[in-house]
This record gives sequence, structure tokens and C-alpha cells, in this order.
Amino acid sequence: MRLKFPIHDRSRKMVEGALFQGVSSLLTNLSRLALVVILLQYYSKEEFGLWGAITSSAAVIATGDFGIVNALRNKISKLIVSGKEGMEESRIYFFTSFYFFFVLAILLSGTIYYLSTIVPFESLFKTDNAYLKEQGVAILLWVQFLFLINIPLALGSPLFFSFQEAKLSAMLSFVQAMLSFSSVLILVLMKSDIVIISIVYFSANILVGLLGTLLFLYKRRWFNFKIQLSRFWGIIKELLLVGWKFMGLQLSNSYLQNIGVLLSSAILGVTVAADFSLVQKFYTFGMGIYTSMLNPVWGGYADAYARNDKQWCKRTLSKSMLLTFVYFLVLLVGITTLGNMVVKLMGAGSYNIAHSMYFLLGLLTLSMALFDSSTLIQNATNKINLKLTVLLISSCIVVPVLKNITLTWGLSGLVIGLTVMWGIMALLTYFKSHSIIRKMSGK
Repeated sequence: MRLKFPIHDRSRKMVEGALFQGVSSLLTNLSRLALVVILLQYYSKEEFGLWGAITSSAAVIATGDFGIVNALRNKISKLIVSGKEGMEESRIYFFTSFYFFFVLAILLSGTIYYLSTIVPFESLFKTDNAYLKEQGVAILLWVQFLFLINIPLALGSPLFFSFQEAKLSAMLSFVQAMLSFSSVLILVLMKSDIVIISIVYFSANILVGLLGTLLFLYKRRWFNFKIQLSRFWGIIKELLLVGWKFMGLQLSNSYLQNIGVLLSSAILGVTVAADFSLVQKFYTFGMGIYTSMLNPVWGGYADAYARNDKQWCKRTLSKSMLLTFVYFLVLLVGITTLGNMVVKLMGAGSYNIAHSMYFLLGLLTLSMALFDSSTLIQNATNKINLKLTVLLISSCIVVPVLKNITLTWGLSGLVIGLTVMWGIMALLTYFKSHSIIRKMSGK
């Protein structure tokens, strides 16, 4: 069995996949922006602040796959080069991971529910409205279950990139966005409770994720669900040895990306968090398009590194950093200039956000994007020790450091502190990526 994507097609496949991902992400984020408009029209500022805090918390919970998904993707990318034997081995690795995650999701969900009876989750939502706090905790408990069970059910979707089938992944992302948007729109018009809306919104992930997995299995013709029980723990152990690093990356990266909304909600109140969340949604629109285009680049780096194509890696790193800087600089100028105008068009009359906040959050988003771009080759080659170290250190110090800054300087101090932190990490990892390329044996 031969690979369907020859070596000389690497750049073409990467660019083609990135374009499909970009278009899909554009349409997806437009639907999410429209969803924000709907929520602003029908719910109070406090309720929207609650929504922002919940989605930020959910983004952290969603990374609880122990890094095995990324480890599995890298493993399968290597196995499929070996032909028929490699494909059969890939099938075994896939279903072993699926069964492991299914049981784990049930156990973790039960554990989190038990912790909710001990840990005061209400403290995440600073408001005098006791009912709103109860709603926040209820949503959080439901969302964590939905995200955890989605890990095994959607296991096939991220593996499309191992076979350079980014088009299918892009289509599924678009379907998921449309399903989420239409479901929430109907419920909002029916004046449903925000708890029900949140559950339905996140349930769309499960339905489309399961569809993606079934499609992945159909294309591979993997209709044999049997695994080798004698190898079960050996395979999980192998993936965990690599995956724990990716898990650390996912948890710490997601935590740091969402800590701004969580801190503003806990320290300054959900009303201030609503301002933060609304501006962040604008930049998330642009960031979503950008990050979706990185997955095909990841595959390109993995292939080039395996074949010691040193010059391709060097050119791709330089071009991706430059394009990242230009893209987000244009995004920053556009949102800072037009942000309040868009807010008024959205009908959010209670929001009066300073231009400086748009500008500062734009710088924060730029520093995050440069970090992501500089570390992509590290992800593709499993050389993630430095990236993991800086993320873990930052995660440990971010709350004690920024808590005092936020209490003294308010929301502006919080955003500036986060920007400096991400900027330092981006600089360190950029030099590390160049070091990885220099040490490659190819030309």
C-alpha cells in the first residue's frame, strides 16, 4: 500500500488544507459572532458575562485528553508510511485509545461532580445574584461532562490531518458551527433558560464529533472494532509517555489563554468580565481563522522533519512568523478603529469600551499568535520540553502576580501583564525552533 500524497505535494497539500481550513473557520466564526449578537440582544450584561466565564472554563476542561490525541496523531502519521501493516497497527492504536477515553470520561465526570459538593465553584462568578451563581455552576457541571465524553466520540476528527484530509475536517467544523447557531437561535426565540441553551450549544460538539469519527472509520474501512487486550496498557503507556507533555501544553496553554476572563470575573465582577469577553470575541474571530490554518502546517513540518528537509522548515518558519505578525497587526488596527461601531450595530448599547482596551487586547492576541506560530515545529517533532516548561511556570505564577496587578491597575494592568508574559514566551520558543532546524542533518 503506497501513500496517496507524494513528497513533492507537501507544500501544495499544506497550502490547500490551510485555505480550506481558513474559509471554514471564517464562516464558523461569523456564525459565532452572530451568536454573540443574539445573546447581547436577549440577555442581560451579567448573563453575558456568565456566558463568557463558562465558555472560558469549558475551554480549559476540553483539554483533558491527557495529550493522547496529539500523541496518537503523530504516531499514526509515522505508522501509515509502512503500508498495510502500518494501517492495521494504526487501527489497533485508534480503538485502544477510544475504549480508554470512554471509560475515563465517565470516571472523571463523576469525580468533578463529587468535587462540586466540596469546592465552592460559585466563587468563579462574582455577582450579588444568587440565582445566577447557581446557573453558572449547573452549566459548568453539564459542560464538563459533554466535553469529556466528546473526547472519545470525536477521536477520529483530528486524525484526518494525519492523512492530509484537511478538507473533511473543515467541512465538519462548518457543520458544527451551523448546528450550534441554529439550535441556540431557536431556543433564544423560545425564551429558554440560559442553562438549557448552554447544554444544547455544547451538545452540538458531540453530534458532529461523532459524525466525524464515523466518517473517518468509513474512509479507512476500519469496521473491525477488536483490539489486542495483551497490548492495551502497553499502547496507552506509550501514548501517555508522549501525551503527558501535550496534556501539560494543552492545559497550561488553554488556562493562560482564558485566565483573563476568569480573573476579571472573580476580581472585578462579571460586568467587567463582559467587556473583556466581548472584545476578546472580536479577536477570537480572527484568531480562530488563523489557528485553523495551522493544522495543515503541522503536518507539513512533520513530513519535512522526517525527511530532513531543512530548508523547507527554515523557509516555512520565517514566512509563518512574518505572515502572523502582519495578519494580526492589520486585525488590531481594524478592531481598534471599528470596534465600538460594530458594538453599536450589534445593539449592545450598555457597552462603552475604551479604544485603549481594544488596542491592548489586540497586542495580547498578537503575542499569543506569535507564540503559536513559533512552536508549531516543536509540536510536530515532539520537541516540546522548553514550550512545556515556560507554559507551566507561567501558569503557576500568573494568578498571584496578576491578581495584585489587577487589584492595583484594573483591567488594563491585567491585559498588559498577560501581553508581556506571552511576548517573553514567544521570544524564547522562536529561538528554540531555529535551534531545532539547525540541528537537522539534511540540507
